[in-house]
Amino acid sequence: MAKEEKMRVVFLDRDGTIIADRHSLHRIEQVDLLPGAVDGLRTLAGMGLALVVATNQSGVAHGKFTEDDVRKVHEYLRTIVAEQGVHFRAFLYCPHHPEGSVPEYALICECRKPASDMAKQAETFLGEIDYANSWSIGDKPTDVEFGQKLGMKTALIRSEYWTAPPDPKPDLIVNSLLEAAQKIRTRAT
Repeated sequence: MAKEEKMRVVFLDRDGTIIADRHSLHRIEQVDLLPGAVDGLRTLAGMGLALVVATNQSGVAHGKFTEDDVRKVHEYLRTIVAEQGVHFRAFLYCPHHPEGSVPEYALICECRKPASDMAKQAETFLGEIDYANSWSIGDKPTDVEFGQKLGMKTALIRSEYWTAPPDPKPDLIVNSLLEAAQKIRTRAT
């Protein structure tokens, strides 16, 4: 019997990477796909990478919205992207923040990026992950740290959340998800 092959994954931040960052986005009416995001997702999926959204949603801990709101946004995002032929394998999120105002979510956890539990959760859906050949893409230094802790390659999208690249630096610094996907594809050929 052949050994099961490990899954290659791209962990994608949500806000500022796939959709516009609306700061506390929690309604489907607020969801705007970023230019080129679907093409970027299609490119990554075409390379055999499983698409997994991994997002910190501390607005739950701060009482700005609920976990149900997060799930509704994710289902809507799944639907509008699927209508364009792209399919996510999983949506993972962390609702916690140590300074939250909702007691059950106001805690230090192992799922808030840059901690690695969201990646471990993904393994329950996907099986064993080939981290050395997987990627983390996001617009915050925590997305880079998340990927580097797990031994992934990382791409950091330019955003308001940083001015100088984190140390250690990401593998790629880009302007968009589409640019990240194009550069990843070029590296793979």
